[in-house]
Amino acid sequence: MTNSQSHSSKRYVWLRWLTATAIARSAGVVISVVIINAVINEDFNYSLWLVSSLGSAVLVGFMQWALVLRHKLSGASWWIPAQVVGSVLAMALLHAAVALTPSTFFEIGRPGWILLSPIAGGIRALPEWWMLRQRVANAGWWVVVCTITGALSYVLVGSYGWSSNIQMTFVAALGAVHGLVSGAFSGAVTGVVMARLLDSKRSANSIQQEVATS
Repeated sequence: MTNSQSHSSKRYVWLRWLTATAIARSAGVVISVVIINAVINEDFNYSLWLVSSLGSAVLVGFMQWALVLRHKLSGASWWIPAQVVGSVLAMALLHAAVALTPSTFFEIGRPGWILLSPIAGGIRALPEWWMLRQRVANAGWWVVVCTITGALSYVLVGSYGWSSNIQMTFVAALGAVHGLVSGAFSGAVTGVVMARLLDSKRSANSIQQEVATS
């Protein structure tokens, strides 16, 4: 493959990765808002955020697999459960922080979320890294970029909430836009690294040799 072909392939992967992440995250937020409103029908609370995060993880993992990974990586179907497991671990961390940390820590300039977001991003990426490490070279960069993206996403894009005084249609629309923007940002940044990782797929022989010596 020539350099021009390699660059073209990376751009193609990056664009599809960005699209998959943005659309899936937006759809995940909307679906979660609708479900929570129908079942719980109360003000924005921690339950909405948990369901939204997990639902988005499933959709994001599926879309990334469908649009990119299944065409580029062997055993790519493991990506979806890796996304879910990573999200559960990250949410467990955040849940523990919310339960154990005084509320004032999160109210003054939201420093708690700004501090925890990169940690959660790195933890969320660990199962994905475990899946990638046997298939691509330098898979550790995936944890690095997800940690950075976790920090920047919250600082630059922020979060949103809702109240029973606001119509669900407006909340869903706001969530769709927020999910689209945050997903596009995350997909644009992580897509650069994923395109490079997929361009450095490891051969079956190198994987077998490492497994044999480990």
